[in-house]
Amino acid sequence: MIPSSPISIARRASPAASSRWGQLGLGGDWVARRIHPVGTPEDVGFGSYLVQEKFDGLPLTPSLTFRPVSAEVMKIVGTDVGAIAYSAINFATADTREVPISTGPEGSALAATETIVMRDRYPLDRFIYFYALPRPDGRLEPWIREYFHLALSREGQEIVAAEPDSFLPLSAARAAVERRLLDAAG
Repeated sequence: MIPSSPISIARRASPAASSRWGQLGLGGDWVARRIHPVGTPEDVGFGSYLVQEKFDGLPLTPSLTFRPVSAEVMKIVGTDVGAIAYSAINFATADTREVPISTGPEGSALAATETIVMRDRYPLDRFIYFYALPRPDGRLEPWIREYFHLALSREGQEIVAAEPDSFLPLSAARAAVERRLLDAAG
């Protein structure tokens, strides 16, 4: 298992662009050790999000071992001392641990704690999206709008928060922004 030293995801020093742990600032026996990147495919889910939103459209490293779901990704990380992965945090196991990351040499390394994520400060966090097909006039069916309003309400976010090993609820401020966007969409 890699040390818990922070690493940078800046393009010049990202796991996707590096082949040795020393390139990410680790010392000692780790300097020459090969990185074994693992993740979900870059054309779906979190892999797609990283490529498009965090890595400026650059493809993930060709040496990345793809697995279709985060649970399989984390199983590999838990058994391979040189592995590093991107995965949903709720798939961490007793054999894995999170490594704090920064977006560059000047940035603070942050762990994906509940507080950091809910304050929109974690560099690799993303939202889960709802999709719905609008009517021909561009508006949502009333029952769909009502469902989205429920999901974005305090009660809806309390349901999210009550689910063990699930997603984090939106902050009250973020939920309010999303409700305004929903209302503005008609």
